[in-house]
Amino acid sequence: MFKFCFVTDDKLTPLSKLDNYLKIIFESKVDCIQLRFKNLKTIDLYNLGKDLKKDCVKFKKTLIVNDRVDIAKSINAHGAHVGMDDLPYNQARKILGRKSIIGVSASNKNEFIKVNKLKGVDYIGVSAFSSNTKKEMKNYFGLSGLKICAKATKIPLIAIGGINISDVNSILKLKIHGVAMISSLLKGNIKKNCMDVSKIISSYEKI
Repeated sequence: MFKFCFVTDDKLTPLSKLDNYLKIIFESKVDCIQLRFKNLKTIDLYNLGKDLKKDCVKFKKTLIVNDRVDIAKSINAHGAHVGMDDLPYNQARKILGRKSIIGVSASNKNEFIKVNKLKGVDYIGVSAFSSNTKKEMKNYFGLSGLKICAKATKIPLIAIGGINISDVNSILKLKIHGVAMISSLLKGNIKKNCMDVSKIISSYEKI
């Protein structure tokens, strides 16, 4: 399963800049793209996803669709990511089938306990790691929270939310499976940022 995910975002990766970002991402060692646009019309998200799937196949990247299980199914994405307010995991699994990758978000301790009890979940998206991206955010896991989660489950964990490149090594030390990132990859030299993260991930794959 993927270990290094780039997440699209309405504000951080607007459509006007998305192509330029993705050209760099596709050439990097990012191994997953999560399609997440909460404000796009369904038809626009479908068309974007359809084109993105072609590119993901070409560049051998995993494509995960956030929230929209219907879009994931219609474009034959590799999987979907759902939260507590989205279609329930069991229904998503019925629609997408056993071979699809399905991740579920856990944004606090109680949600993590619930998700950890689900059968067949491919990964848990533990969010947020920090309050770096949302200063008003009070509930975040941090390293101590991730450590507790890692010890409590056998399901692969993907950390997301406010992760700086300097955090990645400490996160992976806790036996977290991978990271999903947005803003810290887009600051400065995107190619170098992706390379720096992929080197850290690769160092743990050799252990």
